[in-house]
Amino acid sequence: MLPARYPFRRIIAFLIDFAIANAVTTLMLLPLVWTNSDHFRLSGIINTYQCEQIHQAPQSLHDFVAPSKISTGLLCDTTTNFFRNGKILRLTLDQNTTIENNVTYSTSKVLTLAVDAQNNIVSPLFPQGLLTYILLGLGTAFLLSRWHGKTPGKVLLGLQVTGLTKGAALRREIARLLPLTIPQVFILLPPALMAGMVNHINLFTGVMALYALLLGWYYLWPFIRWTGQSRHDRLVGTKVIRK
Repeated sequence: MLPARYPFRRIIAFLIDFAIANAVTTLMLLPLVWTNSDHFRLSGIINTYQCEQIHQAPQSLHDFVAPSKISTGLLCDTTTNFFRNGKILRLTLDQNTTIENNVTYSTSKVLTLAVDAQNNIVSPLFPQGLLTYILLGLGTAFLLSRWHGKTPGKVLLGLQVTGLTKGAALRREIARLLPLTIPQVFILLPPALMAGMVNHINLFTGVMALYALLLGWYYLWPFIRWTGQSRHDRLVGTKVIRK
């Protein structure tokens, strides 16, 4: 008899472990962010914004977004995971409103820019996503080995990984998290390179859509065509059971 899928328990357990790893990386990065927010920012789970409207944007900003035109702008102090995380400028561009048959239609584009204390545009790095997945993988592998196939999330949801031979915990986490970690590497690419990729928007969108389909095949398809194991468990010979 095949073991049950436990999809919701698995997802909730993963989210619990991810939240713990994200909280730890937040504390690790705080000194760096607070002393140099022009170059480093947090990218945590909980984000809040306190904004004020810009009544007149400087000419340099108009030049930066040209040929688009600035319709409105908000200057926001950001908080990530309850900690101060620098300032952003949120611009609404090329807003156009039309009325047809007594129905109002509005179209616009939104551009969000990181700015420094003097409201100059900066290009900070967001390393937290990559660090969180690395810490999650290493931490989970360590705990699976020492806690007999359990992590905090799995303990709370009553799950356990079985079949953990020597080195299997680390191999399992590499197989489980590597597809999710790859996009985090692209976030750390130089802004000029990222801008060049986004300028080829059709190709960029096509690649992202293809990668999303591959993620669906990798993570979701084994639960649709269930054989008793998720894909990463099958690759290393482990199983998830309920205890």
